[in-house]
Amino acid sequence: MSLTRQDIMEIKVDGKLIPLNDYVKNFVRNIILGILDSLKGIPETRQQISLKINGEGGCTLSVQEKKIPINRFVRNIVANVVQAIVSSLKDVPKNPKKVEIYLNDFRE
Repeated sequence: MSLTRQDIMEIKVDGKLIPLNDYVKNFVRNIILGILDSLKGIPETRQQISLKINGEGGCTLSVQEKKIPINRFVRNIVANVVQAIVSSLKDVPKNPKKVEIYLNDFRE
């Protein structure tokens, strides 16, 4: 997934793109970037961030198309936070099988 500067973030739930207003985009973006800031081994340059959660609590995180190793504890926390946020959005099923968040971080 390659987002442009105009498409700073998108969320897909079970393959369906979820429309987001600017407030929600900013809110979720800041949470994801806060999670990244607290992890070790995250590159400074992070224009391509991919976070994927499956229904069983599995979680994969990639930055610049490089998979970032995260332990079980962190995977569980990230999966729970993302599930809580996404479940509050309109048109999202109660128990999604897959959540994907794609984000470009253009902080200077």
